[in-house]
Amino acid sequence: MEALSSFSPKESKGQSLHRRFQKFTEVHLSKGEKLTVSSQKPSVRKITLIWLSIGLLTYGLSIAYLQSAERNKNQLVSTGFLTTQMINNHFYLAAQANGFGFRFLVDTGATVTAFPRHMMNKLGVTHCASFGVSNTANGKVKVCKATLPNLTIGPFNFNNVKIHFMPDLHEPLLGMNILKRFQMTQSGGVLTLRANSNDESASL
Repeated sequence: MEALSSFSPKESKGQSLHRRFQKFTEVHLSKGEKLTVSSQKPSVRKITLIWLSIGLLTYGLSIAYLQSAERNKNQLVSTGFLTTQMINNHFYLAAQANGFGFRFLVDTGATVTAFPRHMMNKLGVTHCASFGVSNTANGKVKVCKATLPNLTIGPFNFNNVKIHFMPDLHEPLLGMNILKRFQMTQSGGVLTLRANSNDESASL
């Protein structure tokens, strides 16, 4: 009887790689070598820059919050009315227009709400509708007449507000064209403004 010839099944690719890895580890481990997985740690400079960026961002947000709190600390906003405390014999109200926040000086002697001329771009006003003359404590002043699309004061929203821009005005003045929409009472250095009606949005 003839002897059966030896037969070796064909080695798969996975088995071949496994056998080579075993051989590699046996050779190197026999030499006392250690197999390690390399890991690259972030540099000290990179970590420092990351923490510095976080610190600067936190500082910037803190300053913005404190400035906002400073503008509004004397003003209490509630549904249908708001109050503000007297500062140096004047009353101020925080407001916003075109995404820009500012502070009004309440001026019952001003017929029309007025802004310094340099605030035109910040308020989103691109041009004057017309020009006129306004009587002020310093005499007659040439004014730029315009319309403010939207103005928010506390819970109150006003649309298409007629305003004046004046060249030498130092701060925004809240005039009677808006103040007439409120019932104003003053007591103990506190000014309270209540809406004349339930409608908190109006065109002026």
